[in-house]
Amino acid sequence: MPQLQAFASDPDNYLDNQIEAMRKSVYSEVNHLQNQLESDTATTQAQDSDSSTPNGGGFRSLLKTFIDPTEEEEEQVEAPEHHENQQLRQQFDHIKADADRTFDANKRQLQVSAAITRYEYQAVMSTYSSIAQFENILGNLKEDFMRALEVEGDNQHA
Repeated sequence: MPQLQAFASDPDNYLDNQIEAMRKSVYSEVNHLQNQLESDTATTQAQDSDSSTPNGGGFRSLLKTFIDPTEEEEEQVEAPEHHENQQLRQQFDHIKADADRTFDANKRQLQVSAAITRYEYQAVMSTYSSIAQFENILGNLKEDFMRALEVEGDNQHA
């Protein structure tokens, strides 16, 4: 019933809405990792631009950075950050590939399910005037059946 109701409310966009909802669900972790990668990349770029002009710039700063051994320490500190960024990129690539496979498989299932729902909707609408009428009949099916049995029993005894 929920599928029929959703289909009845927007038959033209029913499948698209389901695919978009699934896309958000499947790619949520991918989007989170992508945001994290972008944030790390922006942070790294900001650090690189800050470290490119230590002590104000100019010839003296160039000589100081060339001779200063603290620069080597900074490079050693940046190396683990770069390694972490590579690990994050690999994790992102792996999770995105998994999400792509899951999305493709689920998309096909949604397409089949939407086609079935469309046929069910057409069958219901060919017999009933609305989904609400169909729900009403389904809701009262047990009572109507019991009344029909009583009437049939009364007719057999008469």
